[in-house]
Parts: sequence; C-alpha cells; structure tokens
Amino acid sequence: MKNSQVVKAFAAGRPAAAGNLTTDGQSLWSYRLKIAARSPKGKVVVGDFTAPAGWFYSVTTSKHVSLAKTVADTVMLPELFSELFHGITTRYPLSGDLIGVPTRPSHLTR
Repeated sequence: MKNSQVVKAFAAGRPAAAGNLTTDGQSLWSYRLKIAARSPKGKVVVGDFTAPAGWFYSVTTSKHVSLAKTVADTVMLPELFSELFHGITTRYPLSGDLIGVPTRPSHLTR
C-alpha cells in the first residue's frame, strides 16, 4: 500500500498502513506522532507538524503531513491540535513516561 492510499483510507474512515504511516480510520500517525484526527462531527483535522509552522519533526513526517493536508477540512497549529485532541499526539510513550501533552521537540526549544 502507498502512503497516498493510507491517507485516502483515513479520510474514508478505514484502517490502513504503509511503512511508518498508519491509521485506524479515526487518527493518522506518522511514526508515533498523531498528525491528524477526525473531529466529533467527522471533519478531518490535521496538525501542521512542519518547519513553516515551527514544528519540524522529520522530513518523512513533513511529507506525511503534506499528504494529509490534501484531505483536510482544517489544518491547525500543533499546539492547538494537541489541546483539542485530548493533548495526546503520540501513539506510544517515547521515553517510558506516560503519554501526555507533547513538548516542543528539543531542537525547537526557544
């Protein structure tokens, strides 16, 4: 399956996976980072985890976000996206800690 097909499956509410891009039909993850989710009203909301938004995560994640934007009803700054979607953007703990509101990646700390 191709990444573009995973994004289309997410938009249609179906589970799919291709490498490091996965969806359960309700959320879309790039690696362990939630980059998109379906709102309670069914709208596709994408967190802009890219360099222009001040949240560069990786080149691959930026490509995944760009694909997700093609099906988005709304694109949000990552801070707002995280707050609105229960403050949880990671699928698994990154360092053994409890999953919670993400902090800005260390290479972006001001």
